[in-house]
Amino acid sequence: MTEPFRPLDHVYVLKLNQAHPGRPGPSGRLEHVGSGRRHDFHDGASLLECIAREEARAAQDAEAAALVRPIPEVPDEQLR
Repeated sequence: MTEPFRPLDHVYVLKLNQAHPGRPGPSGRLEHVGSGRRHDFHDGASLLECIAREEARAAQDAEAAALVRPIPEVPDEQLR
């Protein structure tokens, strides 16, 4: 069975703070669009950690959703 297409599972908003001379790399906030979860980061490594955490969580959520299957409708004629 193929996985359902879930377009917001891998969509993020990235807000970058203004660069400062003493700051070693990018800083800002990452938001996962599908869930609204937000993560602040202070350098490139922590940004990648945020993305990795969110991707792992999206995979867990997709697995959980795959376990919940709707009950198929049975036509009234078959219930008699």
